[in-house]
This record gives sequence, structure tokens and C-alpha cells, in this order.
Amino acid sequence: MEGQVHVMFVLINVLGMLLGARGKDYASAVGDPGMRRDGLRVGFEAWNFCNEVGQEAPEMGSPRAADCFDLSNSSLVHKVSEAENKLGVGKPFPGINPGALKNPDLYAAEKEKYLGSLCQVEDKPQPWQFWMVMLKNGNYDTTSGLCPENGKKVPPFEPGGFPCSGDGCMNQPILFHQPTQLLEDGTTMTGSFNGTFELDAEVGGGLTSFYEVVWEKKLGVGSWVFKHKLKTSKKYPWLMLYLRADATKGFSGGYHYDTRGMLKTLPESPNFKVRLTLDIKQGGGPKSQFYLVDIGSCWKNDGRQCDGDVLSDVTRYSEMIINPQTAAWCGPTSQKNCPPYHITPKNIKIYRNDTAHFPYGAYHYYCAPGNAQHLEQPVDTCDPYSNPQAQEIVQLLPHPIWADYGYPTKQGDGWEGDGRTWELDVGGLSSRLYFYQDPGTTPARRIWRSIDMGTEIFVSDKDEVAEVSGLVIGSYIEAMAKGSIIAICQSGGKFTTGSDGSLSYTGGDAHAIGVSHETKFNELKSEMAEMWKYAPNAMAIKYFLPNNKKTLITISSNKDIKRMIDFHKDSGTVDVYITIDENPTNNVSPVPCSRSSRTTVAESVTPLFNLFPVSSVSGDSGQLNTSTPVTFGDGNGNTEQPNILVDGNIGQPNILVDGNIGQPNIIVDGNIGQPNFLAPVGSDVGDAAQQKLYKSWKNSITGVHQKFKNVHEFRDALRKYATSHGFTYTFKKNECTRVTAKCKGEGCPWRVHASRVPTTQLFQIKTMNATHTCRTGTELANPRSASRKLVACIVKEKLLETPNSKPRDIAEQIHRNFGIELKYSQAWRGIETAREELQGSCKASYNRLPWLCQKIVETNPGSVVTLITREDLSFHRLFVAFHASLCGFQNGCRPLIFLDTLTLKSKYQSELLTATALDGDDGIFPVAFAVVDVLNDDNWHWFLLQLKSALSACQPITFVADRDKGLRQSIFTVFETSYHAYCLHHLIEEFKKDLQGSCTEEDVNVIITHLYDASHAGTIDGFRKSIGNIRQISTHACEWILLSEPEHWANALFEGSRYNHTSSAIAESFYSWVTELPVLPVVQIIDTVRRKVMELIYNRRMDSNRWLTRLTPSLEEKLQKEILKAQSLQVQLGLNSAFEVCDGLGVVNVVNIDLGKCSCGDWQLNGYPCFHAVAVLQRMGEDLYNYCSKYYTTETFQSTYTESINPLPPVDKQPVDIESEQILPPPLRRASGPPKKRRIRSKGPKRPLRCSKCNGVGHNRATCHVYA
Repeated sequence: MEGQVHVMFVLINVLGMLLGARGKDYASAVGDPGMRRDGLRVGFEAWNFCNEVGQEAPEMGSPRAADCFDLSNSSLVHKVSEAENKLGVGKPFPGINPGALKNPDLYAAEKEKYLGSLCQVEDKPQPWQFWMVMLKNGNYDTTSGLCPENGKKVPPFEPGGFPCSGDGCMNQPILFHQPTQLLEDGTTMTGSFNGTFELDAEVGGGLTSFYEVVWEKKLGVGSWVFKHKLKTSKKYPWLMLYLRADATKGFSGGYHYDTRGMLKTLPESPNFKVRLTLDIKQGGGPKSQFYLVDIGSCWKNDGRQCDGDVLSDVTRYSEMIINPQTAAWCGPTSQKNCPPYHITPKNIKIYRNDTAHFPYGAYHYYCAPGNAQHLEQPVDTCDPYSNPQAQEIVQLLPHPIWADYGYPTKQGDGWEGDGRTWELDVGGLSSRLYFYQDPGTTPARRIWRSIDMGTEIFVSDKDEVAEVSGLVIGSYIEAMAKGSIIAICQSGGKFTTGSDGSLSYTGGDAHAIGVSHETKFNELKSEMAEMWKYAPNAMAIKYFLPNNKKTLITISSNKDIKRMIDFHKDSGTVDVYITIDENPTNNVSPVPCSRSSRTTVAESVTPLFNLFPVSSVSGDSGQLNTSTPVTFGDGNGNTEQPNILVDGNIGQPNILVDGNIGQPNIIVDGNIGQPNFLAPVGSDVGDAAQQKLYKSWKNSITGVHQKFKNVHEFRDALRKYATSHGFTYTFKKNECTRVTAKCKGEGCPWRVHASRVPTTQLFQIKTMNATHTCRTGTELANPRSASRKLVACIVKEKLLETPNSKPRDIAEQIHRNFGIELKYSQAWRGIETAREELQGSCKASYNRLPWLCQKIVETNPGSVVTLITREDLSFHRLFVAFHASLCGFQNGCRPLIFLDTLTLKSKYQSELLTATALDGDDGIFPVAFAVVDVLNDDNWHWFLLQLKSALSACQPITFVADRDKGLRQSIFTVFETSYHAYCLHHLIEEFKKDLQGSCTEEDVNVIITHLYDASHAGTIDGFRKSIGNIRQISTHACEWILLSEPEHWANALFEGSRYNHTSSAIAESFYSWVTELPVLPVVQIIDTVRRKVMELIYNRRMDSNRWLTRLTPSLEEKLQKEILKAQSLQVQLGLNSAFEVCDGLGVVNVVNIDLGKCSCGDWQLNGYPCFHAVAVLQRMGEDLYNYCSKYYTTETFQSTYTESINPLPPVDKQPVDIESEQILPPPLRRASGPPKKRRIRSKGPKRPLRCSKCNGVGHNRATCHVYA
């Protein structure tokens, strides 16, 4: 609509804390309730999309202004005159850098510092509030790539682009200032900033942007109240207006200047909170945003603190958007919009590729910071290495996972009709939000710089009006009870000594806990050990006395804790440092030993990683953990009662509270999507972890009365004990009921005797002489005498660290850490033995397949499972399709299936065949899979037969798959009415292989580009144009392409509906974890697939229950983009339902709304209106959503995930029925060379043999008969 505007009115009342009965329980964030003062400090700054000033508005001066005054005898004493507020380029003022006098960008920075010096607050020890009003504008003619380097202009905009009053700039606002004054009643103070961006305003046409900020207060009563208004225009569709509260010395908010907030610091206390009451009268549309609280902080990518250097400082903003129409851009299929990981209140990391547990709906958008040293040509807007803007943004949405911090937990909280008071744990949330740093750098200490509240309005298709009324906003640090203090616990860094002998601590990580006189030392030590996964007996806890940074005080008792609290009672916080003893004493030494089959050798050990740390859902690779499943569900297949794991370290349920539903979502294993015997943890193996293992081995035997589960556990503990103490021993008795071992050292009295406890399997030490007289620990025992069991024990522990280790790597690590030399064959056998102990036998696993098939059908009725063996009873093939997957596909997915295969890691040849669909949000939806012994046409044909049987009655399906001849024939044989779309990726690989040598690499790349264009062209003319471009480069290439059956891969010629998806490898995004697994038994592979699909269905069902849009989020976004592109089109009414649509270049497309077609072809291809159709439908007043495919609606999406996959009993704990028919593994078949990741693809049409003499076909020049 011409003259349409986008408006948001925001009224924010900012009132001081009502201390009331709480007295001094609350304090201002900056130590003094500055917003209750009669004096005021308000600064105004405006900048554009690129954080630059650009051309000044005529007669307005630089867009920086200040209103600051003190009260004297009921009179306002202003610190800044209006002449100073009107200072503009070319007008000098005290202290200006001469080089900035003619540069509007640098001039604004200098003026900002000058006005700040006039308004400077010097109250000690802490300054009071300074309010910043920040106004920012933007338009869609700009991108990050157009942003200038510091102090430089961007290039001129293209003709017809955004109007600008100067070359390469964006307009700055006209600013009118009403200085704060006393009204006639003598009790009310009020002032304002207001203006417009429209230098060529068309008031009559409603095209004028408008902003206004008004502040007022009663003398000596209440707090300052700020009221905001915003109105966008067609020329300025993006405006942001913020109110920022700062503790200040000067004021600053710009990003490209050395004053950008560096002087303002809020308390670092993790107990920092904000109290806020809002009453929103009318919210905006889907593209308007209101930031509940925006926390600004600063650091450098390399870990250092900010110092004002614009080339390396990073400003960070963490924003909570409460508009219920704001959908998450972050999602499983758009992970680049998500932070790399989410941190739970218990400091557990959940990585964004963990699609089963990452809370995608809690994050709207994440933007990594860049570095202004690099060229302004970003690979991506938020690419950390080329993004020109050195700022980081994480935008949050209401979600249950924020409940612990007091933030909104669901869409609509705090919005229209929901005026409530929030007590937000800003410190707790901010300290756990991911922030970017360059890899390998020391962790930075984040310093919070500001608290912001504000609005942001983007362009939309209708007026956006919002009115927000706040009753109370305040900041406080919650007072601790008497005799308590906040301990900021730090570890992982290092101490450095200054020139005066004082110590400073840098790097590492920090956590905060409350400590009181009632805190017990052992409890405190255990809690700290849990924070960093340290062994408690390897830790030292230290702190500094007040005003003494030279001497560290050690905490070792309850009294020490009380003394620390008393020493720091006036500060409220204390820094506590946790260190690890890196050089534990070892007062035992090995002795030489003779060769003996009854002798066990133990070497001095470079300690390994703790074998049993607490489970984590982190996606880090490397360190691993064991977890033991104890129960699955409620026994009735109820998926709402998920699985529990007992962690091998503490024997307690390891529960992860799923933020999506606010209910315990107890993870199936320690690492989501990994088998239940391995779970990675999120810390590197370092000296501390090695020392922890070392000490745990030294204490594996403690003395008389110690008990073990059985004789095997005792022998294992004995081996570890001797290894860590560096001595050898020999067995005097070694039976299943009693074991006696003696030190091998000549005359050494060390001896231990253990026996079985009657009526049990427990083993108990009866007698022990722990004294050595053999100088143990002074030299290594003979490595060549290491027993096979000791080697197997060490190999097993190495596998727990790195499950994909190769034999050569294992041998090198064992030699480096233990001094034991292993042959390749010994390491290989050790790996095989260890894996069988950890995972079970791969061979025996095949015999559990009948039980697994039976349990799948019993717990998931309606599922289809088929197991086939060969005549010799060896495994042949297994098909699995869960009832939930089949129902989801038939109820909500497009009739589009992608066929693909992956090679499984196994000592037996195994391939995974997959049939995958897409849901209405373009998310992967597994339909069925099969494990087969070999990849061939027969197995593919059988797989398709099983799939057809499982789907029963269904409409014609389009299969996207490789153009292998056997697979192609099977598709049309089994699914007679189906369509086969060739995978474009595989087609291009064949093309490059066949044309190798006949075209230059540069020509091939250009041809491939045109081939992509030909594939995606929606019209015959577009296809022919791309083919013609290829023919001009190479006729041979053109012939190859035309012989490759383009009717199966070109949109313009394809008869089926593939919704513009061209690659069959789409399933790899779901099944990629398969190739990363270690070698697993087949039942564990199948059950891992089941658990992954179960988690996917459950989480997507819960996510979709919060959607408020008619279309799924990704499709809603696509439709909005089409709506935006349609605004400049002209529609000509045609006959009946046909319309002509003309763009700015004169290109005409014909749209038929009855047939759902557009001559561009995109409407038919995608299933939702293209921008030509959008222009017509809007002109006709039609509802766009009625013309979108039903598969894209939220309702259909929810029906896709209605059914659940139920849990199974533990697959690795079921006994094998020895009386049942045995299933043998498939034959061992190992091809030469490395295993292939994919099946050998068909070569497709080949170029005929051509003679270089006569140019004839079918012979070469050597056999040419024409010139014979």
C-alpha cells in the first residue's frame, strides 16, 4: 500500500527501586539509586546500519547531544549548552583532534567524548546512572559488505537505490531537543529528544519517520520515567530505539570508536539481578521486536580485556525478545544461526549438532563477532574471520530452559495483557551464554558494560503498532544473609608475579557459589571438584586476604571457611582459586625382576584420564565415559517416561532437564546419539586429569577389609596398584576363591592375601603387609615382561579415551606413557579384546537379532521388521520401519523419498540402506532403514519391496536416488506409478570423471555452473538457455548431458514433484554420526538409530506445540521473503484467473491463481506462491496461506510427529538363548585398499570412441581404415 508506514509506540517508565520493607536488601546496580536522584544525565547518539555517522543533517550538527544537570535551590543547573549540542563538522571545541575536524565520523566520536566530559559524574566510590538514548536506522540497500572500514566512506549506492544527502552515506536524523525544565507547577521536571530521518519529508503522504523520547520526574519523589515513540516509514523500514542504563564516566555507545562503552562497568557479581515490571498495551507485528533486557559486555577474541582498540575489542549483546510472533531462526537445519553450544544451569554443554537435545527454540539468532583488521568482504554476515563488525549478538526467545533465571518461559509471557514484575537473574544467565573467542586462546573474563531496554522494527506487510508501559525497572544485587558470601571459584588459569611481588591470576574458567558459616569443608571441596571434574584429594583451595595479593591462604578445614567469610564480610565476594598438585610425591620404586610366567610387571605411569567422569551431553570428542543402563521407560512402552542411566562414577541417575518441556528428559545414555558404553566429556586430557588417574590407581588397594565385586576386580585392582607404585609381584595362590600375591623384590615383605566372602561373589582383603624394602619406585620394571592382561587393561582404558584409535596409535601411546613396547599384532589383539569387553561380541551380537526384532514389534505395534538369513544361517539382511515413522510419512510428509547408503564400521561387511523424507519444515524425517551384508541390486530391490509393503496404500512417490541402472529398474518395477529423480550431485561427479582431460578445469567448473542452472530452471526456455551456454563451451559436454536423461534431473522436464530438491545425500545430515562411531555390534547400531529417531520425533513434537504461525517457521520465512520481493511488482488484470505481472526491468510473467501456476515455474516447483503470485493474490485480497501446500502448515507438521517410538529393554543385557537357532555373522570380505564410503556409481553414458584422423566413430587412428 502506497503511503503505508510501520509504527511502534513504546512507553517505558523507568522507576527507582522501592526499597520499602526490604530496607537495604537491594541496592542499585551501580551502588546508588541514581534514577531516583533529581539530577539527571542523559546522552543522545544516532548512527546508521554500519555504525557510522555518515552525512550530517543540514543545520543539525553532529548527531550527538546531551542533557545533564544538577539541582541547586530548586533550579536546574545545566552542564551542556544548546550551542554545544549543535556542534557540527568544521566547528572546533576544546580538545578536538585536528584530524577529526572535517570528518563527520571521527568528529562525532570526539564530540561524544567532549560532551561526556562536561556531564562527567565523579561520585566515589561508584558513579551513578547515566541514561543513553540510542537511535539507529537502516534499509535494505545495505549489507555488511558495504560497511566501511574505520573512518572511511562506503562506495556510492547504485542508481535508484536509497536516497542519500551525500555520496556513500546514510541520512542522520534531524534532532530537536527540549532541555529539561521545571514546569509551572514547580514540582515536575521534563525534557525530550525528538525528530525525523526524512530530509525530504512527505508529511501528507505519511512517509515521515518519527522518534521521540520524553523523560519526567517529580522533585524529590519517585524516579525518572522515560517514554519512547517510534514510527518508521517506507524509506526507513528499520529503526531501533534503546534506553541504556550505565555506570559512567563520560558516555559512549558507538562501535567503531575507542570510546565505545569502555569506561562503564557494571558489577561482576554473578548474583547481579534486574527487577522490571512491564505492561504492554499493544504489540507489534512479526518483525517488530522488544528487547526485555539487553546485557552489553566486552572482551577481545584473544582473551584479553577490552582497552578501546577498535581492531580487537568485541562488544557483546544478549537480548531477550518477547514478541510472541518472533520465530526462532536457529534450528536443526539452520545451525549457523545458533550458538555453538548451550550451557545448562549445571554447566553442562549441549552442542548445536545434538538435534535431540539442543534447545533450538530458545535462540532466535546468534551472530559471531568479526575483526575490523580484515577486509570488508565477509564470507557470511556473521563469519568470525571476515565479518567487518566487531560485535557479537545472541538473541533469546522465551523458553522453559530460562526458568531458572526468571526469564519468560513461553511465547506470550509479558506481552499484551500480561503485565507482571520480573526478577531476572541477569548474572546467572549472562555467565552461561556462549561467547566467541579465537581457538586456542585463554578464556576472557567478561565485563558487563550496560543494561539496555528498547525496540526494533523491521519492514512488514502491515502497520505495526505497539505501546509498552513499565511500572518499575530497577537493578539490584541481592544481599546475602549475615555470615555468608559469594565465592567466585576460578581454575584452569595461572598466577603471574608483578614487579612489586603481587600475584595476579589470568585465564581459566569461573563459577560462583554461596558460602556461609554453615558450609562444611568437605561439601565445598566436593562441589568444587564436581565443577571441574577434579579428584578431591588432588585439589588445593586458596584465596587472598583483603589488600594482600602477595600471599595465598589455604583452606583446609571448616574453621578456614569461617575465617575467609569474616575477612571478606565487607566486600560480599571473594575470589577463590582451585589448583591441582602437578607433582605428587611417589615414594615407591620398582626393582629389577626375573623372567617368570607367574610374575606380573607394573611400570611407573604417566597418568591417564579418569575412566569414570560424570556423564555429559557435550559434543566434544576425545575423552569418554561409561554409563550403565538400568531401566527403560515404564515397562509399557510409554515414551513420556524416558530412559535413566546410572553414571558409572557415582551410581546416581544422570538426569538432564529438557528445557523444551520443563520436565525431566532423562537421557538414554551419557552422550546423545552415541552407544551407551561411551560418553564424551567436555574437558581436555591434561596434567590434572592424569594426576587424578594416577592417584586413583595408587589407591585401588587400600588395606585389610577392602572389598571387591569378584576375584576379577581384585586382580585388576592389584595390577593397577602395582603399576602405579612401580613394583612387580608374583602369585603364591591364584584361585577363584583365594589369591595371595607377594612382591618380587628379593627379601621384600610386601604381601597381600584376599579370599571370597562366604555365600557371595565378593572378594575381601584378609591380610596385607604394605611395607616395601626393595627400593621400589627408583627404576622401571622390565617392560618386556608385561602380562597380556595388563596390556589388555591399559588398551581398554585407552579406548575409553579415544574409541577410534588405531593399533599403531595405541602402541605408541602405551610406550610413551608406560614404557611398554607392543607389536602391532599385540595392540590389534588388545583392541579386539577390549572392545569385546566394553561392547560385547560382534559375532554374538548377530544372534541377538531375533530378540531385537521381537522387542521392536512388541513395544512398537504396527512396526515392520524383517530379518533374512542365508542357507548357511549367516546374516543376510534386516529391514526396520517403525510405526511412528510410517504414520508420520503418510500423514504429514510430501510424497518424496531419498534413497542412500552408508558403509558401517564392522569387522563384517555391512551396509546401511536408508529411505528418508522431509517434513513440512524441511527437516529430515527417517522413514525406514535396512542393514544388509553387501550392496547390490538384489538387496536394493528387496529393500524397496519391504518399503512398499510397509507403506501399504500410498500415492505416487518421487524417489531421489543415484541413477544406478539396477536401482532405477527396481524403483519402476516395485513402485509402478512412481518417479525417479536423479541425484544431481552424483550426476556431476560422473560428468567430471568422464570429461576428465577433454576440458580444462576452468571450463568444467563453468559447465557445472550452467548444469546447475539447467537443473533448477523452472521453464523449458531457461533449460535451453543453460544448455546453449554449455554447448558454446564444449559440444562433447553438451552431448554427454543430453544423453544423461535430463527428464530425470531437470525441473523443467521432470514429470514428478520433487519440490526443488536435487540431492539424495540429504539423509547424511541425520545419519552422518554412523560413520563417526567406533566398531559396534550390529544390535547396538540398530538401537542407536532407534534412539536417535525417537529423540528427533519427541523434540520436534514439543517444539511445534509452541509455534503460533500457520506455516512452519522455515516456510513462513520463505513466504515473507516472497512478500518483500513482490512489493515493487505491477499487476495487470487479465481474463478470468490469469494475470500479467511486470517487474522493474519490464519482464512479464503470467500467473493463473486457479491452476496454481506461474510462468516462472517456481510456484509449481516449490509448493508455495512465488513473488509474482504473491503480488496477484495481494492485489485480489486473497489469503496467501490458502495457496500454500498443505504439507507446509503447522497443523500438518504436528500430525507428522503425533506418534512416538517407544523404548526397548537394554539390548546389551539380554542373554542369548543357546537353544535357539544360531545366526552367524556375514562372511568376512575385505576389499583391497581403504573401505569405500559409497557404492560404486554407474558410469552413465560414455563418449563414443572417435578417430583423430578421419573423425569417424568406433575406432582410433591406429586402426583407421580410411587412411590405411
